[in-house]
Amino acid sequence: MATSIRDRDRTVKRALAQEAAMAREIHHRVKNNLQIVSSLIGLYSQRIEDPEARTAFRQIVARVDALTLVHRLTEKSDTQPIVNMQALFAEMADQVRAIAAEAGKLYRLTVKTQDISLTAATATPIALFAVEILTFALFLPDRNLALRDVRLTFGADDPDHLLLTIQDSSFNCEALRNGIPSPQRFLAAFADQLQGRYQVEDNDSGG
Repeated sequence: MATSIRDRDRTVKRALAQEAAMAREIHHRVKNNLQIVSSLIGLYSQRIEDPEARTAFRQIVARVDALTLVHRLTEKSDTQPIVNMQALFAEMADQVRAIAAEAGKLYRLTVKTQDISLTAATATPIALFAVEILTFALFLPDRNLALRDVRLTFGADDPDHLLLTIQDSSFNCEALRNGIPSPQRFLAAFADQLQGRYQVEDNDSGG
């Protein structure tokens, strides 16, 4: 009986190891495909002369890059497919700063996150929600000389809830609602996917 139990345990461990290896391989291939898509969109956008159209393509690239980042960080996991949110937001911040630099915008982004790991299924809509807001005001008109001062915080609000807060000095609720295109439909969809809720409110400085 003892031998049978040991054999069964070895079989289960081998199966789990194979499953983990297959998951990493899938994430690796998806990451590579997303990188190819991002590169193709970027190359195509360089041939577009209309500024608004180029902006739209750059925002698409930002969303694809966020997905690529989630898959790359998931791929590094040795056990179950989880994503370290500190690493995710740190690298996402670098990506958004690069977009701002390309657009010639004055941009300061401060990120403060707790050391939390989440499943890829949860991390993905959080990442897309964040990048939607972080890139939104970069492309608003008449913002070339305005310094964007953005602060992002993420962590456990209590044992049962996570809280993502993004404070942006460069636009207010009206701009968010009336932006073309307005990101509110996407934000609502990501919040629903997380079975969460989101709210937007102006602060004392009008941001």
